[in-house]
Amino acid sequence: MSVSDEGDHLEAILNHREWDGQIVKYHCKWVGHDIDAATWEEASYIQSQCPQEVKKYWRAFKRGQPTNLETTRNAAEIEEKLAFLNDMKDWEEEVDCVAAIERAKRSGLTVYVIWHRYPSSHACQSLNARDERKEQRRLAAQETIKKTFKPAATTTTSTAKRKTASKTSSIVELMKAKAKAKGNTSIPMASRLYLNVQFPKESNIASAPMFFDKTSSIGKVLDTIADACSIKNLNHCLPAEDGQRLDLYSEDMTLLEKSQSLAKILSNLDTIILERKEEVM
Repeated sequence: MSVSDEGDHLEAILNHREWDGQIVKYHCKWVGHDIDAATWEEASYIQSQCPQEVKKYWRAFKRGQPTNLETTRNAAEIEEKLAFLNDMKDWEEEVDCVAAIERAKRSGLTVYVIWHRYPSSHACQSLNARDERKEQRRLAAQETIKKTFKPAATTTTSTAKRKTASKTSSIVELMKAKAKAKGNTSIPMASRLYLNVQFPKESNIASAPMFFDKTSSIGKVLDTIADACSIKNLNHCLPAEDGQRLDLYSEDMTLLEKSQSLAKILSNLDTIILERKEEVM
């Protein structure tokens, strides 16, 4: 069992995805979360944070067995339920679930996949019946999911489930931010704080995630963001009340004191706004 830099315990790697011969994603199940909360994570991140689990997964994979038979089977069943909800076209609809092919490959079987030809290339009498069956299965899958996620009455159990779902959602959002965030790569992973940054109006740059050293002051973070969006920063020579001074604000437009430490007033995924004083006054 490995621990990510955010303190989350990785229970098992269920699957992986390749692109141009390179491993790009790992399907990860986290301790304390249901199998349907498993997330696809960047391979480079998992390899750096959880090397032991990666080695364990590949040892099992080479032996032709999944890391965890029960969780892998459950994951495949969930994927099969969701398969018919995807907006896929033409021959892609002929494959119900990629997991089924993966299981056959791991068992040492030879897998033959024959794509059904496009309707324009022949007049197959079974097309209508096939489409009707698919529609029925899609509706059945939707109904199953609705029942599964139907809101229950407020109880201690349902409250606990909501907290778990909220935590899982936060983990997923943080993983997405890590994949896109820009910053100084020399900052150790354990010292990084990931924030959503809104740049000044004059920059015409859309908001984006960035990471900073959590021990840095607000003033230093302000300078870093100003450099990142290439706007003029004359704070060092302007009077305190000058409208051209740059300030950092929280999401509710509370002014952040430049001498304060980043980690003392902000948390991962918080939003900060850089703007000139005259735009806020």
